[in-house]
Amino acid sequence: MAQIFVFGRVMNDLVPKESQSKQSYVCFDLMERTKNWTQFYQVWAWDADVTRLMQFKVKKGSMTVSYTHLRAHET
Repeated sequence: MAQIFVFGRVMNDLVPKESQSKQSYVCFDLMERTKNWTQFYQVWAWDADVTRLMQFKVKKGSMTVSYTHLRAHET
């Protein structure tokens, strides 16, 4: 398993939604800019993470951290 951390700026307002299975979720774009390049990521958060993002009042223009756990595909 690996972890990726991205420090970036939230590019759009967070609008919580509900899936067909009644799970809350939010999707937003995150822009990471360095001296030499700019990278965009699409971030999806579910359930408790949505609640946490709303409690911290994350909004367009906020600087935030996104992390991802990557797992190898088992065959």
